[in-house]
Amino acid sequence: MTQMHAGYPIWKAGTEELAERYIPSLLDGSAYGSLASQEPDAGSDAAGLKTRAVPQGDDPAEPSAYRLSGSKTFITTGDRSDVLVCFATVDPAKRRRGITAFVVDGDAPGLTRGQPFAKMGMHGSTTAELFLEQVEVPAANRLGAEGDGWPIVLASVVKSRISAAAQGVVSPGRVREHAHRPARCLRGSATGRGDLRLAELRGEILQGRLLLLSIAREVDKDEAPSPGQIGIMKQSCTDLGWRASLKAARILGPLGDLASVGVERCIRDAKVTQIYDGTNEVQRLLIGPDTASRVKEAL
Repeated sequence: MTQMHAGYPIWKAGTEELAERYIPSLLDGSAYGSLASQEPDAGSDAAGLKTRAVPQGDDPAEPSAYRLSGSKTFITTGDRSDVLVCFATVDPAKRRRGITAFVVDGDAPGLTRGQPFAKMGMHGSTTAELFLEQVEVPAANRLGAEGDGWPIVLASVVKSRISAAAQGVVSPGRVREHAHRPARCLRGSATGRGDLRLAELRGEILQGRLLLLSIAREVDKDEAPSPGQIGIMKQSCTDLGWRASLKAARILGPLGDLASVGVERCIRDAKVTQIYDGTNEVQRLLIGPDTASRVKEAL
């Protein structure tokens, strides 16, 4: 997921030279990539980011380079990334119109990293802080023009939220597989209440998968689903993953807490999917106005 999240903006908005330099290594896994957008005071509100990009050179209209200063937090693989797509602002007063995207090399002087966070779940994926102190980035590493960062953020968010929704759908399937055999042993019958609940879960998984695929198909066709539609998909599918994990633990009773069964890991891993790529509370804020607009159109 994260490799794609780092590669997509370069492919979408970078020059052919940048794409040739960075994307192959992201695809073959020889380099780690990170998308560095979130900040301590700018999470879901990306327009409020404070990392500065100061143009360098004699001509402000045609800078030779930029110096980036600021901090990023909760950056996936941020402790080890070789390629970072970093969002900064050339003018905080411009809000969205000042956001600009840059490709930053992981070994750039002035870039330091915090220790990976100790997390409840997703232990196979590291998350860390990044600190930029006068990190010099060539103007050739800018993605698009100054101020083009906001559309890149939005395009990247669509892709990343589809990925998060896919995690939400896969997790219940894994939960169901983990829970099925222990549930039968515990209940002693394939027709016990545990199996009936797992049967209900199978239907919920199918509904989530169909929702995910319908939105992904629209994106593939360049039909541009609304933020509300993307929000419904992300919120519904990741809530499903969390709900299914808790349901499976209840079905298993005392076995649900055992690490050897695997359901407790599903619970730990599922929770963060409701938080990253735009919290599900933020998704509901997007869904509300979108729903009101559609109702108004229908009347």
